[in-house]
Amino acid sequence: MKGSFVEPGSLIYRLGLWCFYTFLNVWMKTLRVKYSDTTGVSAGTNKSTAILVFWHNRVAVAPFLLSSKTCEKTVAMASRSKDGQIIADILARLKIQAVRGSANKRGRDKGGAAALIQSLKILREPDKFLCLIPDGPRGPMYSVQPGVVMLAAKSQREIIPFTVNMSCFFTLKTWDKLMLPLPFSRAEVVFGEPLKYDKESASSEEALAAGRERLRQALNELCE
Repeated sequence: MKGSFVEPGSLIYRLGLWCFYTFLNVWMKTLRVKYSDTTGVSAGTNKSTAILVFWHNRVAVAPFLLSSKTCEKTVAMASRSKDGQIIADILARLKIQAVRGSANKRGRDKGGAAALIQSLKILREPDKFLCLIPDGPRGPMYSVQPGVVMLAAKSQREIIPFTVNMSCFFTLKTWDKLMLPLPFSRAEVVFGEPLKYDKESASSEEALAAGRERLRQALNELCE
């Protein structure tokens, strides 16, 4: 629906956002969560600047299961779409800052270049996490887009892959088969070994493809 009463900042929007966030937050708090992490991210002891990545179909769960210390130092990428606005506003309630932008589509600038520049600036700061979804915002599912590897190569920052594995869940009929855990079920947040990409990783299409495949395999191994 179009109209000012559903625009971001309107009373209806803010009320709906609060209800949606509260519902998700209470839902996620019912989970019995276990952390498997040798990186120190979940405990808040990792003081490095790095890129956190996870698959898009965990997007409704993963941000709620990060520790408050991790959230406070995390900046996430969100698209400039209406869905991206909702995601950015929910992340803000979790104290996760959002960078808005996505790749160009049909010749229109959707903020991708500006977001790339801002992302590089973030990765130059100490004690920061930049959170990216490599198969977002529209897929294909479980496919690593080249921007993630290029950003890691240009910034010389490590990529830390992680996932949320759920014991009981259902999936929505979306392109990514969005996963939602059943209330009071078990969930495990798993962080993988950091991946380092040298500048040569973005020097050619072949090198970039190899880097993307390396990240895809690392993420899928965490989901097994």
